[in-house]
Amino acid sequence: MSASFRKVPLKYSFIAISILVVVHILTIIIYRPISTSTDEPKPWDMKRVDKTAKQTSLSPRKNDSTKETLSDRPIGPGKVPPILPDNRNIKDKSKSYSKSDNHVEKGRSFILGDCYRYNSHGKQLLPSETLRKNNCQKRLPKAVIIGVKKCGTWTIRQYLGLHTSITINGETQFPTSINITAKDVSKWKDEMYYSSPRTLPMTETSQYVIARVESKRRLKAFLDDDLKIIVIIRDPVTRAVSDHVHKLFEVFHSSLLRNESFPITHEGDVLRESIKDTIIDVSTGRLRDGQQLVRFGQYITYLRGLLEVYSRDQLFILDGEAFIEDPLPSLLRVETFLGVPKFYKRDHFRVNPQTGFYCAHVPERPFYHCADPKRKGRPHPTLDDDLEGKLRDYYRPFNLQLAKEFDLDFPWLFH
Repeated sequence: MSASFRKVPLKYSFIAISILVVVHILTIIIYRPISTSTDEPKPWDMKRVDKTAKQTSLSPRKNDSTKETLSDRPIGPGKVPPILPDNRNIKDKSKSYSKSDNHVEKGRSFILGDCYRYNSHGKQLLPSETLRKNNCQKRLPKAVIIGVKKCGTWTIRQYLGLHTSITINGETQFPTSINITAKDVSKWKDEMYYSSPRTLPMTETSQYVIARVESKRRLKAFLDDDLKIIVIIRDPVTRAVSDHVHKLFEVFHSSLLRNESFPITHEGDVLRESIKDTIIDVSTGRLRDGQQLVRFGQYITYLRGLLEVYSRDQLFILDGEAFIEDPLPSLLRVETFLGVPKFYKRDHFRVNPQTGFYCAHVPERPFYHCADPKRKGRPHPTLDDDLEGKLRDYYRPFNLQLAKEFDLDFPWLFH
């Protein structure tokens, strides 16, 4: 008999079988499914919870039971139950911002609201069971921020996103076709964040205000009858300069001007001449009022278009210059207009020493930081007297008409 067919001693067979059994058991232990069931904290529980708790990031499913219809009713003033944090642990700090202000204790995270948890890295969608329990859905906005480009829509959206009773998206592209369909609106709704009936869903855009009246009217048919609209405007001369500087930085995205702070030296001279060449017709010396840089400052034209579709009490017109100077008074008025609980406090705002502008420090939203000074709050060149005079003369009749028709008293309207 060959060696390969010789009998194996019984004890070796037993050892081999034992090894196979042990390997099999270990395989089952290592690769068994991990249970995903956890005792999730209540979303209205404002206490910090251990970061080691199971955190599940979800993607919305097309057949999710949280789907809603376009006819959901809005949240009216005073109907949003308070979801306010315990602010007793907020320390009294100076009004100077530093990155350490937003430090979060290692191993900890915040649970706020009904649909998301927040920590220093951002926000995370809660598990599907919690979403269903709290009726978290993607809803059409019940309030929107609109405004002309470079008037502060981005900044106010950032601040409103810190409110614990507001869920607000980044800038979305409104369906502005005059042939808007329910399918178009449904796609737009899919861009929204999840919100519960206790939070106010919002979004922001700088395009809707300049859309055609027919488009606004068509979209209104899909939105709530009492949609609230926040319009932020600022000194049109300052807006034009800011818009031009922004465009230059976008053009030179990878250049020295983009990657370092913008010094108002010879670059400022270049900017002044660049603005002048853009908005002044060299042959006539007159303003090119057809240029977007100039035309977008005719706020009265766009606000009249809004009044053809919405009532005056649905509009809240915010002074962008006052908002930049001190955001708190404006935000307190916005809270009243929206009908949400009072949240903002003086301690929530710090001055960014790099820009001299306010930015927010809200412990309930530890991921929020001051805007990059290379992108926001860039220094502007000083216009020469002749160019500034032409711009002010051009905008004066529009500003005065705006003050009269909308009963506004913003100081820059009367320059």
